[in-house]
Formats: sequence, C-alpha cells, structure tokens
Amino acid sequence: MTRYSRLRLEALEACKWRGHRMSRFKKLYNTRSKVVGYAVCLDEECYSQVTIDIHPLPNGIEIGGRAVACNCPARNEWRYKDEEDNLE
Repeated sequence: MTRYSRLRLEALEACKWRGHRMSRFKKLYNTRSKVVGYAVCLDEECYSQVTIDIHPLPNGIEIGGRAVACNCPARNEWRYKDEEDNLE
C-alpha cells in the first residue's frame, strides 16, 4: 500500500466517522512535484472537503480540512438521535 493510499483511506474513515458522504479523491500536482488529493462531501448542505498531502512541509499536516474537523450538518441530527435512543 502506497503512502497516498494509506492517507486516502485514513481520511475517508475520519470523514465517515463525522457523518460525511465523500466523493472520490482527485489527485492534484503542484509546482513542487508533490502529490495532493482532495474529496468533497456530497450533501448539498455541507460541501466540506478533505485534503491530503504526502509530503507536507515541516510545520504542515498530512490530512486536513473541514470534513475531518466538523460533523456533517445534513446528517448530524440523525447521528445524535440514534445515540439518544440507545441510551434509553
């Protein structure tokens, strides 16, 4: 498994945990010949994205974006409702 594949799977898992339905990853190549990929949440209310960078700068991060940091507003209500039902 390549580093890009490992980071892609890790990012998708984190986004799924937050309740996002993500698109396929798209690869971008910037001028420093670094591989950068991104994906976007498919929900119309959200459109959050996640970005991966396999060669970040020393003070950079490999996985970042709003989809990793925040819950999906379109699915957030269902998630907490299910958790409340399990507590009763």
